[in-house]
Amino acid sequence: MAGDPSKGFGKFFGRVKDRFERLSESVAAANGDDSDLILSVVQRIDVEGELALGGGVESQLESKQEGDMYQKLMRRLQWQLSKSGITPEEAISSYPGEVQAVLLYRSYDKFRESETNLLREKFIEMGWRNIQPNLWVLPPNKTPGGSINSQDLKVWVRKKLAKPCGRDFDYVFPVVAVIDMKKTTADKRGIRKMPTARTIYNVLEPDEVVPPSHLYSVMKSRGFGLRDIILSGDIPFLASAFATQDELMAIQENEEAIVASLKQMTGSQSVNLQDLANLGADLVADAFGSTVVHGKDLAQRLIVEAQYWMRYLGGTVPAPGPMPSAPAMGPRNEREVLLPARPEEHWGGSAEEKEEEEAESLSPQDSWFEPGEKSGEEDEADQPDSENQAMAEAKVKDDRSKS
Repeated sequence: MAGDPSKGFGKFFGRVKDRFERLSESVAAANGDDSDLILSVVQRIDVEGELALGGGVESQLESKQEGDMYQKLMRRLQWQLSKSGITPEEAISSYPGEVQAVLLYRSYDKFRESETNLLREKFIEMGWRNIQPNLWVLPPNKTPGGSINSQDLKVWVRKKLAKPCGRDFDYVFPVVAVIDMKKTTADKRGIRKMPTARTIYNVLEPDEVVPPSHLYSVMKSRGFGLRDIILSGDIPFLASAFATQDELMAIQENEEAIVASLKQMTGSQSVNLQDLANLGADLVADAFGSTVVHGKDLAQRLIVEAQYWMRYLGGTVPAPGPMPSAPAMGPRNEREVLLPARPEEHWGGSAEEKEEEEAESLSPQDSWFEPGEKSGEEDEADQPDSENQAMAEAKVKDDRSKS
């Protein structure tokens, strides 16, 4: 029996309005006077297929485009985020509103080996993180938004985890809960480094628990704002506009040695943006040494990038030369994929899904099928029954003759 559509629409728009207001507050706090600077930064990512990864489609809502902008920004600030020392707890504590995650415990001894492997693959595919043996958490940036009750949660778990494994899948999930991480804590005593000593905060990253706009506002409050990073001549940040993933990782790992070498060769106490903009490509390439394969080409592009930002920020630099060509891009690292903003998906608690859930207690096998699917053998599910089809066609002809 379907529910009242007007109530459903009212609840849906209420959730959307609440989420939009929270996102707007967070963006406003992060934005400040950085909006033009942020836009320039995300537009200078010299990566093929950037639109497919981050958005930029004209039909998107303005709020979605803002979210994509901050996602791209955080992609360029991943290394700086790591250096900032911001913990998930710090990012969560200052976020306005709830930070929902799903906590699930599964009973290992109730699974057959094949089922265990299937379920583990599904957990990994959905983005769950393993805290302890059989204890998993779905990060907030993967968790559906909106209010939730126990029935909605049960429908969602069966739809997302159990159903894809097949209608004969046996499982026991002793505890499944949606938690507000702002009201959750974890504690670890001692100096053990064993994997079993992990907590929910060890397995999650700051960019998995809050929207990128809010995370940038936290970074900015810690002295890692865009203007500060650019003026400091942060080499990994400047190189992130054009370097391949392998080159960028090599620069990040050897950043201190590269900067120390530049200081020694120039006799300077610092290497900031202005220093980089006025250095020669040969000198920078020597500082790179064997860190990267295309050292000279990378050095030229780094200097051009530094000169661009000096002009953008009102500094004086030599006239720009031609932009050297970029080396071929290597395969993109999994970490490079943009994290989505708070997902648009909501908990599966519609009237139709609840009816399906109630039907399972009477006919467990049939409950695994979507509306319109047959409950026969799997290899026959996609093939129409010829006899039934013939009867249906005859009925249509009969109806037409009567009319």
